[in-house]
Amino acid sequence: MSKKQTNLKVLVGLGNPGITYLHHRHNAGYWFLDEIINRFGLTKKERPGYFIYPWNHDFGKTYIVRSKAFMNESGIAVSQVVNFYKVDQSSLCVVYDDMDYLPGVARMKKSGGSGGHNGIKSIHAHLGKEFYRLRLGVGRPKDAGAVKRYVLTRPDAEEMHAIKQSIAVAVDHIELLLEGRYDSFIEKIHTLT
Repeated sequence: MSKKQTNLKVLVGLGNPGITYLHHRHNAGYWFLDEIINRFGLTKKERPGYFIYPWNHDFGKTYIVRSKAFMNESGIAVSQVVNFYKVDQSSLCVVYDDMDYLPGVARMKKSGGSGGHNGIKSIHAHLGKEFYRLRLGVGRPKDAGAVKRYVLTRPDAEEMHAIKQSIAVAVDHIELLLEGRYDSFIEKIHTLT
C-alpha cells in the first residue's frame, strides 16, 4: 500500500435490488450503505443505472453509490461513476458480503482476487482490481453445495445482530476513510471486529 493515500471519493455497497432480496446475506453491502445514509441524513439522487448520495463532509466530498442492477452486473454502475467523476481507483472502496469470515467480522484490503464473489468479478471486468474492499463476514454453510443458496437466505437473529454490529463499528470510524487514513481504519476495524 502506498504511503500517499487519497481521501475516499466513492463508496459502493453491493447487493441485489428489490424487496425479495432485502434481507439476504448477499445484501450486506446495502445494509452498510443504509447505516451511513440514515446516520448522516444523506439525500438520494437517481441516475439511469444507480442511486447516488453526495456526502459533503469535513474532508471533501464522497459519493455513496448503490447500483440498480443485480449483483453480477455491479461493475457497470461502478465504472460509470468512477469515469464520470474522474475518480482514481485508489480512492474507491467497495463493501460486500464475504463467506470467508464469520458474522461480526469486518476486514479491509486493497486489491486482490474476487474470492468467487460475482459483484467483485463484475467490477474487475469493468475497472480492474486496484481498489479497496471492505468485506463483511456472513459465514459459510457446512454443505459446500449450498453456497449459492446460502447467500440468498436470511441470517438468523444472532447472525444479523453480529453483522449489524460490525457495520456499526465500521461506520463509527468512517471518518478515517473519508480523510484517506486507510491504514488507520484497517487497524481499527481489524482490532474491533
